[in-house]
Amino acid sequence: MSGSAQTIIPIENHSSYAFDSCDGTDNTVFTASPYSGATFQSINITLLSAWPYTVLVNPEYFDQEWDLDVNSELRFYDGFGSDANLLGTYNSTTHPDGFSLTIESNFMRVELETSEESTGNGFGVNIMCLETFELLPTIKFKPLLSEDWYFDDEIDMYVRRACLEDNTNLAIEPIYLNQQSGNANVDDVMIKWAMGDRTFKRDTGLTAVDHLYTTGSGYMVTVYSQEISGAESYLKFMVRNSPQPEMTVNSDQAFCLNTPVELPGGMIVGIRPDRPLRKYGAFLLTRLKNDAHLPERNRN
Repeated sequence: MSGSAQTIIPIENHSSYAFDSCDGTDNTVFTASPYSGATFQSINITLLSAWPYTVLVNPEYFDQEWDLDVNSELRFYDGFGSDANLLGTYNSTTHPDGFSLTIESNFMRVELETSEESTGNGFGVNIMCLETFELLPTIKFKPLLSEDWYFDDEIDMYVRRACLEDNTNLAIEPIYLNQQSGNANVDDVMIKWAMGDRTFKRDTGLTAVDHLYTTGSGYMVTVYSQEISGAESYLKFMVRNSPQPEMTVNSDQAFCLNTPVELPGGMIVGIRPDRPLRKYGAFLLTRLKNDAHLPERNRN
């Protein structure tokens, strides 16, 4: 759906709406705003194409709100009248990962009903032609987060902290389009990593890579994925590099491999045998403030 226009329809502002998403130009999202207390909202939707339609809520895949508490109900009917059939009832407690629903009628009523005890942030519901739905990537990816990651609001993306001249592991994990239909096989997806420093890594199922940055303070990493069907998606994030810190201490204590040692002002939490003692990564030192020479005799 990248490249298509997006039309946002707040149900609190519309009692009816007609559209056709089968022409490939319109991605229509019906939304509800944050709420508190009892409310009832409904909208009659006319689907202008004869194709079947898909109603899809997947907050992670589309980065949309899905927060209806247990005292709230989002209901779908296959018509406007009182005799219309109830197709499904949902909230984010019964369906925390979202849901999908196939609509074969050209008329659909959507209702949101909450109680006095209700509170929530609302929802975003995608309604699209089944043909459009089937063209979407069944898998997208997101960074596999750890303590080395953070979200930068200024650039609106995740950032991975790293050290120059230190092997950096980058990993991603899948987000599935349809949580209910069985997950596609990640091993069949061609994944290409553009590391930002004019190097590339490419293979099927390549969800993790190791990379060594030797210069530069930061790089934009782009991960492209392509399924057997040809559907494509991409992910961007930053890697911000810092030089390897050189930290020294002044102490008469002996320092042994992999043995924590307390010092005034901090502690050494480990010493790696494959590095000089005066060069530690930040993950080896915590709260260390001393700045002096480590005597040769303390290298045990």
